[in-house]
Amino acid sequence: MIHGKKKSLNGTFYLKKPHFCPECKTKMETITVKKIVNSKSQEAEKYDFSINRGTGLVGNVEFSWQELKCPCCDCQMTIEEMKKFELDNMSGEQLKKYEKKEKLNVALFKIGVVAFILILIICLFAK
Repeated sequence: MIHGKKKSLNGTFYLKKPHFCPECKTKMETITVKKIVNSKSQEAEKYDFSINRGTGLVGNVEFSWQELKCPCCDCQMTIEEMKKFELDNMSGEQLKKYEKKEKLNVALFKIGVVAFILILIICLFAK
């Protein structure tokens, strides 16, 4: 009997682009993996049973997340494993592009935070 369900949305945007099998170079497919874990089991330490602010799921909880699987050779990888594989196998030019993109993401985030703070300050003084 399942007492609750928890779905991970990690990597949703990452899975939008194509990824290729490290074994046979075939385009990998996104699959959903499910696992039922009891909150009192030893295995529970590996899973996050919290749902919000101090409350959590108890009993048998079904966890689900997405992974990549090759339709040809059945090679299956987590998103983290695929990210590491792709990063380790980038050419010098690709690595430079990746680092540039990461720096741009950080800069955009900082600009967003500053803009948010400025809007808050303006709203507070506009009253």
